Amino acid sequence: MGFALPTWWQAALEFLGIVLAHDAYFYWMHRGLHTRAMFRRAHLTHHKSRTPTPWAAYSFAPIEGVLEGMFLPLFLAVV
Repeated sequence: MGFALPTWWQAALEFLGIVLAHDAYFYWMHRGLHTRAMFRRAHLTHHKSRTPTPWAAYSFAPIEGVLEGMFLPLFLAVV
């Protein structure tokens, strides 16, 4: 039994699945960063950046970067 490439609709479905999973993960992870226990240590740096520039998206604490970066390994482990 060999490896076969997915059909176009399977690839589109898998792409949609990972986009929806990442969106849900980011939403709940971000909500978690706004809790009293996490806000000061993990998310305050982002909110200190008030000027809306493209660089503001990269203004975050290292722990927030680690939490965001955990999506793909967790997704691959679960799926």
